[in-house]
Amino acid sequence: MLGHIAGGAGVRSYHHVYTRLVASVDWSSCRRVLSVPSTELTPARRRALGRRIREAREAVGMTQAELAERSGLARSYLSAVENGARNISSDALWSLADVFGTTPAAFYLGTREDISS
Repeated sequence: MLGHIAGGAGVRSYHHVYTRLVASVDWSSCRRVLSVPSTELTPARRRALGRRIREAREAVGMTQAELAERSGLARSYLSAVENGARNISSDALWSLADVFGTTPAAFYLGTREDISS
């Protein structure tokens, strides 16, 4: 039956199982683990992401103007992203990834040391 799963003592609704699961979670520890990054770390993460985008661009010998044209982004926006001054949207990150023949995940790969430098 749609919306129900077989349990040991009979049939239980998904809602019942979900309610028990939610009740069993220690939400205070989840908030600590999944908390929004501190405001001091966010600019460092933007700079690290921008640095990886710049390194990818330079590795293929492309200028900002060329990358901007191929990705459909404004050169000034691309410059600000590379310098960590602007956040990048997921759409813009996909546009850049398409140019390099990869996925946005490639720009996020790095180490904690990348963020602190």
